[in-house]
Amino acid sequence: MCIRDSVYVEKPMSHTIREGRLMVQAARKYGRIVQCPHGSRSRNGGAEALQYVREGNLGKVLSVRGLRFGPRGSIGKVGGPQPVPATVDYDLWSGPAPIAELARQNLHYDWHWVWPTGNGDFGNNGIHFIDICRWVLGANELPRRVISIGGRFGYIDDGQTPNTQILFYDYRPAPIIFEVRGLPRDKGNKAMDYYYGTSAGTVVHCEKGYFVGGWAYDNDGKKIRQFQVTEGAGHHANFIDAVRSRKPGDLHAEILEGHLSSALCHMGNISCLLYTSPSPRDRTRSRMPSSA
Repeated sequence: MCIRDSVYVEKPMSHTIREGRLMVQAARKYGRIVQCPHGSRSRNGGAEALQYVREGNLGKVLSVRGLRFGPRGSIGKVGGPQPVPATVDYDLWSGPAPIAELARQNLHYDWHWVWPTGNGDFGNNGIHFIDICRWVLGANELPRRVISIGGRFGYIDDGQTPNTQILFYDYRPAPIIFEVRGLPRDKGNKAMDYYYGTSAGTVVHCEKGYFVGGWAYDNDGKKIRQFQVTEGAGHHANFIDAVRSRKPGDLHAEILEGHLSSALCHMGNISCLLYTSPSPRDRTRSRMPSSA
């Protein structure tokens, strides 16, 4: 969405890490207002809760855990190239990705699960929570190291991106550990696993307790303090306010924030590909992710 010389970019904001940095540079050069709405930075009470943690009320932060446990079933497996709908300009649809034969049942949406056009559930949904993890740490740079492992387990289909993934971001003094799970708790059970009571969110582990779901707890699980983290006016209203003020600093999720969180997804997926040893057939099909 573009309003005069202002831009609202949906997640994730770039195909590559380099592209994201160039977008930041362009916004700075031309003085543009650019909002990248990752995470929940516009929620009421969120900043207050993070400030409580940063002030040391729970002791030193030891680690920040991000979770995306959400059901993702098989996209099916085809026996050969599929027809592209006659209503689709496939060249335009493909964008910067290679124009290749359609090798899955559904052209739309399932592009999330193949590397030339998608970045898996980590980039699709996990980016909201990895952004919050980085916000907790106040990290305004990329980590020194990233390690990720994962795979596509539980079924064999035409998808390429992991439905199960673990990522470690070497931030100092506390790391970010992120986990993606697309399979339910048990076969035939639609319920997902939980970690400290949440299946999609952020858990901040500290010396004297932890924070999750709007509550601060001690190490025995006793509730210490509640924060009313609720939906606020939202990113859209915040964007309009910044358009009127012409102050990028008024944005809750300015372009640099969007770039850094998108880059974490790209780095994690690249690491996962580097540490995975696919078969020769999959090695041909699974190139470096464009992370669209």
